[in-house]
Amino acid sequence: MAACNYGCEEMPEHLLNQCNKWLYGGSDSVAFLECDHSIIDFSDVTEWDTAITANKVHFAKQVKADYPDASPVEGENPVGGDTENVLDGLDHILNIFDFNVQNANDTFYETANTRKFHIVWREKSNGKIRVVEIPSNVVGLPANLAQQKSEKSRYNVQVKWRSNPDVFPTYYDTPGTLFDV
Repeated sequence: MAACNYGCEEMPEHLLNQCNKWLYGGSDSVAFLECDHSIIDFSDVTEWDTAITANKVHFAKQVKADYPDASPVEGENPVGGDTENVLDGLDHILNIFDFNVQNANDTFYETANTRKFHIVWREKSNGKIRVVEIPSNVVGLPANLAQQKSEKSRYNVQVKWRSNPDVFPTYYDTPGTLFDV
């Protein structure tokens, strides 16, 4: 029988959501954090206030965002006689749709395109935020011009990062009303 490599951690128990308490979609606020921010406990309003005062947090509020499935990054398996490839990492994208089109926000995304950030988004219906503490690339496109009068122009923005296969965005309780308008 072949030996299995379980890494350095024991497998945790898989838990069920009780009473049909499923997580639902919907993100309305995103925070771009400078990589040298000082936040340790992301649910602590005081730590956020300190980072905001130090100009280490930049919010985009009243937006729409989605976080689709991450894409597997596979590489050559270094062990012969096994599968050809192994999971080396995950590529992630957070899509942001920002309808707040104006000159100041052109500058916001132009500047963001030249920097890396840690990223946080609020999952409004769940009362949670998700935090990515991996330097992430921003790809903010110029606002589009809608074809019809009934359509709205918007910025289409992607935040991209690669993680190890055992690193997911972390859930925290939303810190007070900081993500509100």
